[in-house]
Amino acid sequence: MLEAFLADLTLLGLHLDGWLVLGVVVFATLLMAAEKLGPDLVMVGALCVLVVAGVLTPREAMAGFAEPATVTVGVLFVVARAVQETGVLHQLGTFLFGRTRTHRSALFRLVVPTAALSAFLNNTPIVAMFVPMVTQFARRIGQSPSRFLMPLSFATMLGGTCTLIGTSTNLVVSGPMLKRSTATTWWCPG
Repeated sequence: MLEAFLADLTLLGLHLDGWLVLGVVVFATLLMAAEKLGPDLVMVGALCVLVVAGVLTPREAMAGFAEPATVTVGVLFVVARAVQETGVLHQLGTFLFGRTRTHRSALFRLVVPTAALSAFLNNTPIVAMFVPMVTQFARRIGQSPSRFLMPLSFATMLGGTCTLIGTSTNLVVSGPMLKRSTATTWWCPG
């Protein structure tokens, strides 16, 4: 009887499950903003709460991990770390920045190649690979790293929007889009 009552309960037009999801999202956002726990722990915890509460089935909760796009992004992070450990990034940093004299020339030498790379490689691992190199360069020349990291981020986003594999968002959306539609686009072949 209580379950039937709770199943029909709505408040301000939102079902009880909706309020629970909203509460979990707000709580998870606050936890991540506080930076006391890692985002992976917060998100898995939020997912577990929704499964235990019955909002999601275990199959629905795990569906995102089965998408090829999710696996691809994970593998690209491993590749980014491997490239960083080999020392290739140090050589790339020396090549990119060389002996730049001005902030503007350093930005140009950073932004153009990263935008081009992110059109053909996923932009998230590119940023992950470049952050240590750019931060080290900025400190070496006595500049704030943010003066280079923000343009790096914008350049990779711009380049990443050019192709399907350029951004995680394009990858994640492409799978369900192709499952639900027979239409194709230039960036998402059918």
